[in-house]
Amino acid sequence: MNILAFDTSGEVLSIRLETSRTIRNLVIDGALHHAERLMPEIDEMLKKEELSADKLDLIVTSRGPGSFTGLRIGMATAKGIAVGAHVPLVSVSTLDAMAWGKKDIATAVLPLIDARKGRFYCALYLSGERVTDYLDLDAEKIQGIIRERMEKRESELLLTGPGADLFLEQISSSPLWMLDPYRREGVGLALARCGENHYNQRGADKEGTGPFYLRQSEAELSRKK
Repeated sequence: MNILAFDTSGEVLSIRLETSRTIRNLVIDGALHHAERLMPEIDEMLKKEELSADKLDLIVTSRGPGSFTGLRIGMATAKGIAVGAHVPLVSVSTLDAMAWGKKDIATAVLPLIDARKGRFYCALYLSGERVTDYLDLDAEKIQGIIRERMEKRESELLLTGPGADLFLEQISSSPLWMLDPYRREGVGLALARCGENHYNQRGADKEGTGPFYLRQSEAELSRKK
């Protein structure tokens, strides 16, 4: 199966191309310059594989939460390729993808993204299943929800994702709360597998599916004042 997967939800741009012959994985610390880098890098990957976009079997992109601008760029690019080449598209929760690689461990998993302003995007996963809502809260409130959800027991918890280090600095954690050495190189793989699984079980995204921001943008909040 030929799969193109990419993540534009944060400062790092991740692109993965899987074909029957090879796998190409690219990670660029683009400082949110995804608009300038995404399509040229995709074109270069396809060119190296001598593969045209219409030979792809599936396109997968992150749908959020994350950077508002990054998510819009990723979704617009994915839709443009999908429509133009008549390829199915699946968008995957950024947090689900981060938790995917830990789905087979017994430890609870908490992927975290720095949402700025002292808040984090996160969700709690047990045995690969999400057991809380997607959250946008400060560290103290997240800690309270996690302890309550884990029935106030001293249980092992794995903190992962690009916001895990900062979160750990802001809480009085249990000695059983462990920091996962987050590997940016694994994002493309996680997106590809999550997207493939979603497609096999539920099919492609419906028309009109867009980014999942989890919070309103500054512009939206300003308009309401």
